[in-house]
Amino acid sequence: MIRHAIAALAVLGAGLALAELAVRGAQLFPEARERFAASLRPGNSAFAPEASPSLAMLHPYQGWSLRPDAPLELAYYEYLRAALPRAPDPADHQRNVFGFRSRIRDYREVPDSDFAVGIFGGSVASNLACIAGRDLAERLAALRPELAGRVQVLNFSEGGFKQPQPLAVLAQMQLLGVPLDAVIELDGFNEVVFGGTNAKSGVHPLFPSLFHTQTLLELTRSEISGELVAALAEIARARRRAAARGERWRESPLRASALLQAALGARSLRDDRRASELEAALQSQPPARGDALLAALPDACLASREEGACAEQIAALWLRASLAMRRLALGAGAVYVHALQPSQYLEGSKRLTPRERERAYRPEAEWPRLARGGYPLLQRAGESLRRQGVAFEDLTGIFREVSDTLYVDDCCHLNRRGNRILALRLAELVAAELGGAARGAADARASAEPAGLGP
Repeated sequence: MIRHAIAALAVLGAGLALAELAVRGAQLFPEARERFAASLRPGNSAFAPEASPSLAMLHPYQGWSLRPDAPLELAYYEYLRAALPRAPDPADHQRNVFGFRSRIRDYREVPDSDFAVGIFGGSVASNLACIAGRDLAERLAALRPELAGRVQVLNFSEGGFKQPQPLAVLAQMQLLGVPLDAVIELDGFNEVVFGGTNAKSGVHPLFPSLFHTQTLLELTRSEISGELVAALAEIARARRRAAARGERWRESPLRASALLQAALGARSLRDDRRASELEAALQSQPPARGDALLAALPDACLASREEGACAEQIAALWLRASLAMRRLALGAGAVYVHALQPSQYLEGSKRLTPRERERAYRPEAEWPRLARGGYPLLQRAGESLRRQGVAFEDLTGIFREVSDTLYVDDCCHLNRRGNRILALRLAELVAAELGGAARGAADARASAEPAGLGP
């Protein structure tokens, strides 16, 4: 009996050793092992469920923001893994005092001698600023040599933001004295998608995305529903389980085992995803009524609750917000560029690769339907913006001749190359607008000079 037990233990030990060598030698389960390594860090703050109430905060002007120094959301971490060829520099993606991802801790400390380029919009704009901000700065400096070594890219974008949130952010930054020499608004998708989903729920498209604020708004009720309490408790338990694993194994010599890292990391990832799924389910609930402290604004387009019923209203709001941003920018001495972001759901905008069709294309889902219906209205509104003097560029066809994979998910997000293509074009637009502004200033000075008396 004892010999059998010893033999069984020997076989088990040999099997575990082989599994350890296989995991370590072939670098298997890298995501789970990275998750376990993150859980060992003090505070266990490397990951958090996407848009968790513990990260998101109600903001008195822009709807919401994420907590300064907030942990890296799981969904964003997974996006970076899909978008980048190598591990990112965490400093490029940390949240600063305003809650925006940036290497710059406080934009109020940017020297006036720098040429500050502000990027405004939603997640596509934020990703561009974090992933391809240096590309934009280098290209702009190459086109305008007098800016060499002085271009700073400042990110004022957040996932889910839509107009007029970027307008509100720009106004706040000006009031706070944040220096800006160029303002870039890159948007379109969130306006038609989240404006459209707001309208279907009876919420005016002027207001921030209900999908992103519903859970926070529910917390303003005088009596919180039992369903919300239960969901928040389960989110907290999932996060606590992941944190406890790190604390339990932090001092153990077994933490160096690749097999253990893979097994425990996979369990933590499962807890992370469960928390994210719960949060997404909460966000998709219909808006609370009754005693909820949620402002309402009536509009005829809200009556039908049909998909696309408020599309014209959304395009008009988008146009007016852009004109207002331009006035603010010009009033502060900055140039303004507005670009309509691309979407894989617009016919003929890109030849999708097999990988994109598999992972980044769901044409019959609600968001793609809203994008297809709303984009033509934004394109027409963009033509009106140009007629009114806005440096507007329709970038929906910028990937038309690109045959490589650029889209990494079925929303709108791009990999490193896609972000770089956009960044280089935006730099060219800013450089052109700077040239036009310089010529305009010179013409104004010339017209103001007194004419010579002549012989």
